[in-house]
Amino acid sequence: MIIASCQKDNGVDRIETVTFSSCAIKYSVYKNGGLFLYEGHSIPNEMEYESAKRKLAICLCEEYLSHPSDSVKSMILDIYHSEEQYFHIDTSLSIEFDSIVSNRNIIFNPEIIID
Repeated sequence: MIIASCQKDNGVDRIETVTFSSCAIKYSVYKNGGLFLYEGHSIPNEMEYESAKRKLAICLCEEYLSHPSDSVKSMILDIYHSEEQYFHIDTSLSIEFDSIVSNRNIIFNPEIIID
């Protein structure tokens, strides 16, 4: 278990938002390119952005379940097929769109885990 004390602003430079349709996800952009945790371990800004995109995909899946639309479906698939540096979705498997939506919390898991 890691217990860390943090500065008040945690080195946050600004808060940005990724949005589509009725979903809006805020994420932190850190000074110096990322949040330093401890020697050799940090959370890069790109990892925060990728995590936010995954949260956006989960929100869009939930919206799609309530109000199906082609534009929301298209954005979900765009996120599903996007290249990620820190996260990875194995898109070589042939998964039906309905299964992506049903398994959204597993497929688009946004958790950032640092060893």
